This record gives sequence, structure tokens and C-alpha cells, in this order.
Amino acid sequence: MKKPISSTLLFFLVLFSVNAQNSITGTITDAYKIHLPFANIILHKQGGDELPKGVISDDDGAYVFENIPNGNYQLEISVLGFEIKKSEEFSLTGNTIFNFLLEEEAQALNEVVVKSKRPVIKQTAEKLVVDLENSELINTSLPFEFLSMEKLRNIWISKPCYAIFLQITYLKLK
Repeated sequence: MKKPISSTLLFFLVLFSVNAQNSITGTITDAYKIHLPFANIILHKQGGDELPKGVISDDDGAYVFENIPNGNYQLEISVLGFEIKKSEEFSLTGNTIFNFLLEEEAQALNEVVVKSKRPVIKQTAEKLVVDLENSELINTSLPFEFLSMEKLRNIWISKPCYAIFLQITYLKLK
């Protein structure tokens, strides 16, 4: 009677040890020992066709992979602004802790030029402002004689022939 019970117990013990489920935990920090939240951690199984598993670190930089079977694995960690780090290949036979220290990624950036254009026609409370200085009409090097202004009132010239402030009833091109 004891033999069948011990054989059954031994069978289940071997079955569970073959399909052992392990966990991989750890934290991700930078050179200043600040925890890095939202890091991407990818677990690659070596020598298999399985898809990699991935997790994202929490606000304290901690991550957990659970229910990982025994085997050979490699971890890859990436965070925006830091260099990608890969662990050495390791054999997983029990619960394991891997802490990673990431180095900042230095990048040389190009210069940034910010340009802005004022609108050619702008309506204010008391008048309509036509800014010819930034308009395509001035940039084409045509003289001002191409404008035929009819029924204009209250013309005021700001810079000579560049910005004309006026109240327009009707404006047409020749």
C-alpha cells in the first residue's frame, strides 16, 4: 500500500519539477540611483521560437515576470533617453532578481529655427489693418501701381509703402 502512494507522490513531484514556474524580479535605476518608471523589459527565451514576453516597470522602477518555466533567457531593458541594456544569457532554475543600472544616452541635436508670420489682414475693433510688408504682393517686387483702390477712407501709412492701415469698403486688383 505504501509503494503505490510513494510512486504517485514521486510522479507528481517529478511532474511539477519539470514544469517549474519561476519569477524574475528587479528594479531599474539610473546613475543617480533614481528609479526609472515605465521602462520596457523584454524577456527573450534562447533557442526557441517562442514570442518574447514583456512588462513595464512601475512608478518605483520595479518589474516582475511570473510563471516563467525553466530555461535559458536574456533580458533587454529600454527607456527613452537611456541606452538599451541587455543582460548576459542566464539559466533560470528558480526565482531570480536582476537589478539594472542604465546610462543616459547623449545625443547631439540640430539647431531649431522658429519662424512666424503675421496675418496680412487683421480686423481690430475700430479698423481693418492690411499689412503689405509680409504679404506675397510685396515679395514679388511689383510696384504699388498694381493696386486700384476705390472707395477708400481714412488711409494711414505706417512705414513708407509697406504697411497701410485703412478702412476698406472695396479693393480690387487691376
